[in-house]
Amino acid sequence: MGKSEGQMNAPKGTLRRILKPPPSVLNVAARRNYRHLRELLMAGRSTPPKVLLVGGGDRKGVGTEEIGGDVLGAAVNLELQSGKGVDVRGDGHFLPFAGGRFDAVVAQAVLEHVADPQIVLDEVHRVLRGGGYIYVEVPFLQCYHPAPTDFQRYTLDGLHRLLSSFRMLDSGVCVGPGSMMSDMTKYFLALILSGGNDRLFQLLFRGLGWLTFPLKYLDLILSGNENARYMASGFYYLGMKA
Repeated sequence: MGKSEGQMNAPKGTLRRILKPPPSVLNVAARRNYRHLRELLMAGRSTPPKVLLVGGGDRKGVGTEEIGGDVLGAAVNLELQSGKGVDVRGDGHFLPFAGGRFDAVVAQAVLEHVADPQIVLDEVHRVLRGGGYIYVEVPFLQCYHPAPTDFQRYTLDGLHRLLSSFRMLDSGVCVGPGSMMSDMTKYFLALILSGGNDRLFQLLFRGLGWLTFPLKYLDLILSGNENARYMASGFYYLGMKA
């Protein structure tokens, strides 16, 4: 049976979307952590707190809905470029806000992309009020992913040191070893099997994603294991400005 006219003329972008495998990583902690952050922020409060999203994209980061539509809707979203959901265009190294303005700052999957994360965190510390909260997620064992840049990775100890000017409330694995294996394996096999051909690498990368993505669900079991931190894909940190 021949293809229909609609099938024959389907845009390449549509075909890529159809063939695209499910995400290869599973964030097992973000939703719980955002619920916790909401509880902290709303304690004794009747109006939405002032929250800053640093690099919040389109406001659809993993688990952000758990912070509540009222909080998320009132948050200030800062990005390098204008776009959907962006309120302020600016650079995290030079936050364009007065000191002590915010009750919380969120930087989810951001610090690996900035040139000097310590300067960014000093700025976060400055714009937080006393007793304000910071929530951060960073990669550990993840492949290079420039968007548009990609500079660093963190162990859990390194993350604690980086955020030592805050008082830690909680930290741990947010994306575990299963996700790490799921993501790394498809890259590794595509690299071996493509023989240096970039077009073939891209095709294999997508196809192998269908085979490897189920590995991420092992994180539902493994991420709570203390030893998961030795090969986790990513970590989180929840802290407070003293």
